[in-house]
Amino acid sequence: MNKFISLVILMCSTFLFFCCTKKEIGPQFSESTNGNAFYFDVLIGCEGNFGTSNGSITAYSSTSDSLSNYYFQQQNNYPLGDVVQSISLIDGDLFVVVNNSGKVEVVDSADLSLKYSITDLTSPREVIKVTDSVVYISDLYSNAISVFDKFNHSLLTTIPVSGWTESMVIFNSTVFVAAPSKNLVYTIDATTHQLIDSISVGSYPYDLLIDKNNKLWVLCGGEYNMNNGTLEKINPISLTNELTIELNASASSLCTDVDAANIFWISNGVNTLDVDISTPSLIIPTGNALIYGLGVHPSLDHIYVTDAIDYVQSGKLMIYSKDGTFIKEKNTGIIPQSILFK
Repeated sequence: MNKFISLVILMCSTFLFFCCTKKEIGPQFSESTNGNAFYFDVLIGCEGNFGTSNGSITAYSSTSDSLSNYYFQQQNNYPLGDVVQSISLIDGDLFVVVNNSGKVEVVDSADLSLKYSITDLTSPREVIKVTDSVVYISDLYSNAISVFDKFNHSLLTTIPVSGWTESMVIFNSTVFVAAPSKNLVYTIDATTHQLIDSISVGSYPYDLLIDKNNKLWVLCGGEYNMNNGTLEKINPISLTNELTIELNASASSLCTDVDAANIFWISNGVNTLDVDISTPSLIIPTGNALIYGLGVHPSLDHIYVTDAIDYVQSGKLMIYSKDGTFIKEKNTGIIPQSILFK
């Protein structure tokens, strides 16, 4: 489901939840390690109920099959915040974006202990490393990219842009930034921090990645109820479109395998294509799940899928083989979305 659309559904579901049920939505430490640090190689960012502070991180070990929900809260003795949007691994630190709390928590990737916080942001979405010392932070409402010095823990400048910015990737010294509300991908010079150009793409470009052939793939979620999502291949040097695949559905959660040879996304289930062939195929049907997050384990080649269920209660992590055969499922926090592999 297009995550812009899901935001509206989430707000409505949260309202109905508080009006119609007495079920506890606070931390549930089932399958946890009781706050003791353990080895994990998978992190799942769970958004939590919009307008509350029950966003969380589920830590999972694919080797021992151990899982701990609300792991940040266990390790730091306070809740993570309101809407965990994304998690980025940068030079041994995790940059955890807490969208509706207007902050990024920077934590140790080994045990999730807090190092420092980036606060006073408007509505952050994603963090990307652009140089050894600098990261960019995209934003839903600020009409700017924040340029942050991760050594001095200070804001260096902002890059004015028009509209909502989302996913970012870097190729050579150019940062590509998805601008969903403008149907554009911006290009920014990573050395001067200046907006250079833009690329026109389909409706609501949300996710970006670079494949093994150094091509830029853009997943456009499509307009609400229009089923006009697209997957587009762009030459990142000439900025020209080389391929557009009409998905005839909404789409989200573009990702790749470890070799960047195959890409995956959610659109009426989990789909994949070989970047050298560019013919999509459905490998995991939606079934009864509300598929919301997606990732491919870099060493096991297992496909990790999250089920948001109803955008209200605790969700599920479902693990499949690369051919789409179901392996197992685990319980997570509320509205599991982003998946990061260490």
